[in-house]
Formats: sequence, C-alpha cells, structure tokens
Amino acid sequence: MTQKFKENHLKQTFKQGEHLFFLENHFPSFPPNIQDKILYSYFSNLKKEKWSCELFEAKLANCYPDVFVKAVQRTQAFLLKDKIAFLAKLSLPSHLRLHQKTWIELQKTELALWQKIETFLSNLSQLSLKDALWYCTLWIENTMFAQKKNDEVERIGGVYSFFIQAFLSKYPSKTVDITTNHFNKRIIGSVDTPLDEILNQIQNLLLFQHTVLSEYSFDKNIQLKLENGIVYFCSPPKAYYKWKLDGTRYPLNSLHYFLNAMQEVVDLEDLGKLIIPKGKFKNDEAINRELQAKKRATLNLMSDLKINTFPFDGKQINIEQLLLPLLAYSTNLLHRYIYSLEIHKQDSINWNEAFVNVSMEAFKKGVEVSPCFFMTDSEYLELNRQALDNLPTTVGEELIKLFSFKVNPNSFDRFNVKYDVMKKPFLRLGNKLFCPMVFFARNNWFYTFAQAGIECYNQKRNRDIKRKTAIQMEKDLAELFRQKGFKVKHIENKIANEIKGDVDVIVEDGQQTLFIQLKRTYFSLYNS
Repeated sequence: MTQKFKENHLKQTFKQGEHLFFLENHFPSFPPNIQDKILYSYFSNLKKEKWSCELFEAKLANCYPDVFVKAVQRTQAFLLKDKIAFLAKLSLPSHLRLHQKTWIELQKTELALWQKIETFLSNLSQLSLKDALWYCTLWIENTMFAQKKNDEVERIGGVYSFFIQAFLSKYPSKTVDITTNHFNKRIIGSVDTPLDEILNQIQNLLLFQHTVLSEYSFDKNIQLKLENGIVYFCSPPKAYYKWKLDGTRYPLNSLHYFLNAMQEVVDLEDLGKLIIPKGKFKNDEAINRELQAKKRATLNLMSDLKINTFPFDGKQINIEQLLLPLLAYSTNLLHRYIYSLEIHKQDSINWNEAFVNVSMEAFKKGVEVSPCFFMTDSEYLELNRQALDNLPTTVGEELIKLFSFKVNPNSFDRFNVKYDVMKKPFLRLGNKLFCPMVFFARNNWFYTFAQAGIECYNQKRNRDIKRKTAIQMEKDLAELFRQKGFKVKHIENKIANEIKGDVDVIVEDGQQTLFIQLKRTYFSLYNS
C-alpha cells in the first residue's frame, strides 16, 4: 500500500467512523511525522464537526500517549467545553499527567474570559449600529493614543475585528440608519464609551490566546513544571529566543524590500528616468517619493511570488492599477491624519484635544480629516477617479470586492474569527464601506496585497495557473543558487511523485546539502 493511498484511505475511513479499525490496522505502519498529521487532522475537525469517537481517543491515549498528547496540545482541542472532562480523566503515563492539569486550567481561564464577553454582548441589544461603530472608533483612537509605541495596530485591529464579527453575527437585523455625512460629523466624544468593558475584555482574551495558549501549544521546546500546585511553562533560553525571533521575519522582510525599493527610486531619479511630483505643500515631494518606494516594494514582492496579474471574475487584472489607489489614499491619510496626531500627542492630554488641533491645521490647508473611513461605494469610486488619472472604471469595483468583508448572520466562532481588518479593510454595511482610519492609513499593503493575490490563485478554478506560477518560483530560486556556483537540482513533478518527502530545490556545495521546500499560502501579520 503506497503512502498516498494510505492518506487518501484515511479520509474515507474517518468519514465512515471506522476509527478503531484504522488504529489497529493502519496507524502503526505510519512514520511518526505522518501519525502527527493524522491526529492533527482528527482533533482539528472536532472544532468543526459534531461527531467524535471517545473509544478511539481512549485507546489512542493508551497505545500512543505521547503522540496523543502532542495532537491535543497542538490543536488546542482541550478548549472544547464538551471535551475537556473526557480528556482530563483519560489514563496517561505519569510524565504526561501534568498536561491534563494544564488543559483544565487553560480551558477554565479561556472559558471564563469568553463568558464575560458573552454577557457584555447580550447587554448590547439596544445599541444601534451607528453608535457601535462610533464607540469602537473612539476606543481605538483612545487606546492608540495611550500607547507609548505605535506597533500595536495589528493587536488592536484584532480586538476590533473580533467585536465587529461577534456583534453583527449576534444582531444581524441591525442596519446602518444614518447617512455618511451625518456620521462623519460626529467627531468629538468622551474618553469613556459603553463599549470599553467588552473591548477591553476581548483584548484580555486575545492576549491570553496569543501569549499563554500560543506558547503552550506551538513552542515545541515548552516544558511543564509544577510548583505549589501551579503549572509553569519553561523553555530553554536559546529555544525560547529562537521561537520569539521567528516572529520578526515578517517586518524584517518587508523592511528589506522597502529599502531596496527606495534605492531603486533614488537611482532612477539620478538617471532622470523618474520624476517625483513636488506637490502643493512642504512635505509632498518626500511623501510622493515614499509612495513610489512602497509601490515598488510590493510589486517586487509580487514579482518574486510570480503573481503578475490578479485572476478575478474570469479576467486578468493589472496589479499596479489595483495597488496604486490603495497606496495613494492610505499614504495620504497616514501623513495627513496619523502622523499629525502623533505630533500633537506630545502637547495634548487626550485624543480629543489632539484631534481638534489636527482638524484646525487641516482646515487651514483646505482638507478634511476624520477618524474613520465611511462612504458609499459610489463615493469611494468617485474619490479614486478624481485622485488618479486614466484609472479604469472597473478598478474601484474590483478593489471593493477583493478587500471588503460582510459578516454572515450567526456565523461567529471565537476559535476561528474570519474577519481581519488588516486584510479586509472595507467592512461591508449595505451599500456603505466602513473602516477606522487607524487601520486603513497604517496599512502599507505589502503583505495584505500579496495575500489577496495568493488567495485569488488558490481558488479551485485557478489551480493550474497557481501550480504553473509556483513552479516558476522554484525554477527562479534554483537559478539564483546556480549563478552563485552551487550545484542545484530542481525537483519537477515527475521526479517529485517518485521520491519520499516534499522537496522543491536541492542545493549542494560539495560539503553540505540544503533541501528547500517553497511555501506560498499564507502571510501572518502578527509577531506574537
């Protein structure tokens, strides 16, 4: 029986519920890494499916306790309210029993945090959507104002995304009963809002998830230690440092692309091949130069990913035409609003005062500022047409479709929050689009745009195109190593089907061999 046949048979076996037969006849023949994948798939599905086989799990815990505990740990299956009692009472070897105590405590803490959120959510039945959006905006602005550093935008965005999906899923009948003009006039508000309690509680839950739960579940070097009845997480300093360091690769990578792009801009200016518009105000030329660098950095990333167009609704869309409206508008707002707020933050006691000062400066320049993006589709499309010459009329519509999110009624799952304002900034509310300015203006679109392109290619109808572009990535990487004098082997489809493992490129220098597998599926915006 081939490995591929076994894995395909596995899905059908679990679907039919023949777990014990599989455990006795097939599971022992799999190598440890495949056993891990099998159980990861099984326990992950417990969160989605309504069925489980406790007899299978009990025998699994008895025969393969280490593999079993690892699967429960990695999938966080212990958080399921209807599973924790069963998991906690299973008979495990002494060296694994501390995990069961950990499962109980983690589940109890997570559930307590969530139940407080549920209580707060139930008390919001009379809150209108316009007030919910406005109070969210005030909380976001006040929270960002209180931050000493400005690197918390993704975390605060997670709180906002969590609340919006939970609120609109629970109260789907609420509609936007205001005009955009009316909403945008509601600028000044108190520091405290009726949503502070629930938003702070969501912040506590997400902090618990991204630190305690993530450290226990995903740090492979984590060790448990019991002192005075309390479980402590221990990790070797070197391993812990590496685990934390892995999270910095995304900002370092984007910085690398931006610095290279900025040098490209400078070189092109020196050669007279690029002219940066000077604009009307003092810093406009520097802003336009920054805009050019941001654009080139993202386009260079897309080129490296072999994504030169967006396959969308049966058409191939020019990616630069899609990127420029996003970058131009958000960069403008970043300097006009966000950076101006930061300047006045030094001499203001709260966000309200800083915002008044920013508004007065903007008024003198003949421009408007607002703490949120809120307009109809047609207003957004017209804004793009006025700002950018020769922009195809369909580009704005395609942008809205690619980067908007509409909450489905009764669809909220706290373990799988689908809304992410940093990836889908336009919240769809009827014929209107909403986004707090903090998230829209601070989005540099580097990973957001690339992820949207990857998702387009990941659609089933584009499977052949996706594979073709992925192969080109592999070939280009192999060629780069070859140009540096290495001996290189690119594993193409025919060979890949004949060898064990998943390797795309093999690089040798006569002493060492490097096996490379390329992935192009998902970018993480978090550094937790």
